[in-house]
Amino acid sequence: MKKTLLSIVTMAILTTSVSANANVMTSLQSGINKAQIQGIKSMSQSDQSVYFKPALTKEITVELEVPQIVKFSKSNGDELSLIKLSMDSTMNLYKATENIRVESNGDSKVRIGLGKPFDLVSNNGSRIQSTPTVVIGNTMLSRAANVGLGGDMATFPLTNSVLDTTLNINVNGHGLKSAEVYTGTLNLVIETAA
Repeated sequence: MKKTLLSIVTMAILTTSVSANANVMTSLQSGINKAQIQGIKSMSQSDQSVYFKPALTKEITVELEVPQIVKFSKSNGDELSLIKLSMDSTMNLYKATENIRVESNGDSKVRIGLGKPFDLVSNNGSRIQSTPTVVIGNTMLSRAANVGLGGDMATFPLTNSVLDTTLNINVNGHGLKSAEVYTGTLNLVIETAA
């Protein structure tokens, strides 16, 4: 009987303690909720006031774009801006060969094509009858490329983001007039490829 009475008394004490704790927690939560609703809760200590405001959460999108960088130069790094064709009399051909380098920032391939038709015109306005041929490595470039669409563009693999190869230009000498100077602009389109 003493054990039963002791158990009942213990249960009564525990129940009272849990109820008291629940009331304290409810009172604390109510105070926090009131502070959040009001937006500002002021606490005074001497002449100082401390204010608590609800926190603001802001998500900001951050974007980084790596620019597409393609470099084209002579293989020694010099700029290639002029090519002079020389006569090969055994083949009745004018030709030039340049060692070139194409560099890209991390891509595995590049596509190269003609941006515009390539013609050579004399200083009196007459055109060369045959179309000059442009060969990069072992690949002949033909017709103007559809820029950005990959049409009529040759694809070249890069080794460590670099292509070292040759640029060859050949012009048939048939029908060319003596002492004439023929000029034209070779417009190459070079773009990276995945």
